Amino acid sequence: MLTLFAAPKPMLDEHTRILQRNALGSWLAIGSEVEVILFGDEAGIDDLAREFNVRHVPEIKRNEYGTPLISDIFARGEELASNDLLGYLNSDIILFPEVITAVQDAYKRFGKFLMIGHRFNVDVDSIIDFFEKNPDDVRECLMRNAEIGPIAAIDYFLFSKGAIGDLPPFAVGRFCWDNWTIWNTRKRGISVIDATAEIAAIHQNHDYGHVQGQREGEQYLAESNRNYEIAGGLRKFHVWSCKILDATYLYKNGRFYRAWTWRHFRRKLKRAHDFFSGTMMDLIGDDNWSIVKKILMVEACKKQKKSR
Repeated sequence: MLTLFAAPKPMLDEHTRILQRNALGSWLAIGSEVEVILFGDEAGIDDLAREFNVRHVPEIKRNEYGTPLISDIFARGEELASNDLLGYLNSDIILFPEVITAVQDAYKRFGKFLMIGHRFNVDVDSIIDFFEKNPDDVRECLMRNAEIGPIAAIDYFLFSKGAIGDLPPFAVGRFCWDNWTIWNTRKRGISVIDATAEIAAIHQNHDYGHVQGQREGEQYLAESNRNYEIAGGLRKFHVWSCKILDATYLYKNGRFYRAWTWRHFRRKLKRAHDFFSGTMMDLIGDDNWSIVKKILMVEACKKQKKSR
């Protein structure tokens, strides 16, 4: 029914191991219809795969820094999956059985689709036994203290085979590949669905020790800049930088609705403004566009004074 795949972080400390063990346990507790594939040879992945008896694929393509490429992870995920419905998740995301109904409904309605949604941030510091506890009780307990994540934090992609298409060689864990993927999926005419109302995707809060020091390092900067360039560069940021509010449909109470709420309308207005600004910048150049913007602001101030 559903193949879930991920590239776990190296388990260099006990807390990271607990969070990723919880996530994997939640996926398998959904039911026997879920298949799981773990990619990468980072520390602890092999032991985790053996403990839960899931498929482990240690060899994946990497860039010159040794960072896994999201293009190969998705391609191999589709290639090895036994099912037509798939999901890529960050390895600290807890899911519950409602995900099966959600992807089944989307598959029946659209055929090809991409389903995303907000994550819910929760502090977790102990192992959760999803095989012994009632999933409804666990969900209720975790959601009680959850905080909804931002619209740019996209931690899961549920989709049908062929919906995502070929991805460029983005470095995993670096900026923008997820935003670009939403944009490219929409561009190809595939329905993008926001399932926040139905899927409780629990993000277990953690520190960023696995990237500590990298954000200021040459490697992290080089990989992030390359991801930006692959996506189209900062100049085209207004085009490809899609977020959860850029979904074309909402999924709620088992039904699909066009994403025509006031929040979505405001988002469309902002993207239209950004697109116009970016287009003008392309036409007249960065320096000239800055001058034009200043002139427009001055004229707007003059009009405002006259209207007083």
